Amino acid sequence: MKGFACVLVAMTCLAGGVSVAQEGEGTPVPKNWATTASLGLNVTNVGLQNWAGGGENSFSIAGLLKGEATYTKNRVQWLNTLEAGYGLVRQGSISEFRKSDDRLILVSKWSRDFGTKHLAYTALLDFRTQMTNGYNYFQDEDGAWQREVISRLMAPGYLALSLGASYKPSDEFYAMVSPLSGKLTFVMDNALSAVGAFGVDSGKTLRKELGAVINMRYARELAKNVKFETKANFFQAYRQGAMVDVMWDNLLELKVNDFISSTISTQMIYDEDVLFPNDDGSSSPRVQWKYVFNVGFLFRI
Repeated sequence: MKGFACVLVAMTCLAGGVSVAQEGEGTPVPKNWATTASLGLNVTNVGLQNWAGGGENSFSIAGLLKGEATYTKNRVQWLNTLEAGYGLVRQGSISEFRKSDDRLILVSKWSRDFGTKHLAYTALLDFRTQMTNGYNYFQDEDGAWQREVISRLMAPGYLALSLGASYKPSDEFYAMVSPLSGKLTFVMDNALSAVGAFGVDSGKTLRKELGAVINMRYARELAKNVKFETKANFFQAYRQGAMVDVMWDNLLELKVNDFISSTISTQMIYDEDVLFPNDDGSSSPRVQWKYVFNVGFLFRI
């Protein structure tokens, strides 16, 4: 719970900083910049006693911060987005809180149009990691719960740099093609790098790949107070036999009023360098899938 409190304080400070910059009395707002931010907090509690239908007591809390800053001048646009999400859950007889969500994503995109309305030269930076340790939980021979660290801050961390061209026919759709893209995978933990976690060579902390990227985004308001957004990123490394790495995110937001909303998000990842153990002792890549359904408070700035 301490980890969530620290993360929540940091997220609140970030959101508050945007608020002060926008609404502080006498604070100048540069005319070429447009900024938005939202902070969501969701709490779920289930308590059961003598419940014939069965089930377990549970308590969960999750927070999500999203911020955006866009600079526009003449033929140049510079878009920066930050997304930080964190969640904890405690269920049944397990007294400790376990992590259910943890992500930190920073995207910066610079574009200068060709002189036409919909095409532009584009440079893209995409950084992703997590904020706290991730664990694999298991029971020992005595039935006691044990845990081992399987991820940390910057273990893994992903940094992608891409140069190419983008096509944006409307505010709803955007696509970028980059024949020149570099992907860096960081594992800044001695124990994890020693076993070659997340595709780095054993004992190394960095993996470098050169390839091509296709990046797409589609967002629209499906109905009043119902917004949908989907983002997909495909990376093809320039090496023989390499498979396409895929990241696909979806978000559906349903607004009840100015402070209460519901969100449904999904994330699908396929990375052939991330291996999972099989029953026969071998390891192989798998499709990673996550979905989150939240109902809670949403504050927009």
